[in-house]
Amino acid sequence: MNNKEAEAILVADRWNKTYPVGMPVEVTRDNGKKTLTFTRAGAGIVGDQAVIWLEGIRGCYALDRVRAIEEKVPFYEAVHSDVTMKPEQKIYWLYMSCKHLNSLLKEESMEGLVEGRMVHFVMPDGEHRAAVVVRVWRPQIPERPGYCNLSVFTDCGNDGPGNETGFRRETSIIYSEAKEPNTWHWIEREA
Repeated sequence: MNNKEAEAILVADRWNKTYPVGMPVEVTRDNGKKTLTFTRAGAGIVGDQAVIWLEGIRGCYALDRVRAIEEKVPFYEAVHSDVTMKPEQKIYWLYMSCKHLNSLLKEESMEGLVEGRMVHFVMPDGEHRAAVVVRVWRPQIPERPGYCNLSVFTDCGNDGPGNETGFRRETSIIYSEAKEPNTWHWIEREA
């Protein structure tokens, strides 16, 4: 066993002693986007790297690209997601959500944000594309205003590889008045 493998074992063991399976996490995907999900197994080792398996994501991710979210995602979102949860996980989520009840009550208003609404999505290159809101995460998270899933209409191959179909799904997208890449905003009205 080399030093890198030994370090990976220590990292995985530390993770498993600190966090339960079903822990909410934020993962940095291969495209640089951050996604909220849950762990579906304990951390392990692949080759000489500490990794973890996540709900809704094929394969595993290196632990250095995964951050545990201990207090930010509300209970409602967790128990109403597509993720199957054990009773003890729901209790954990309830406990963590109650700690932030005040922040949830102060949620930013996103009046008009409903499924079926047209908005603009900002592509990674800064171009704006029409998008349909397909899911609004409720209650809204103050740190992630306008948190929703979108179906984006692309300009096919003109928007680069991976957009040839003219459609792409974007998940866990937030609102940005500054119109930053990989966010959405209300459609601009021309004068």
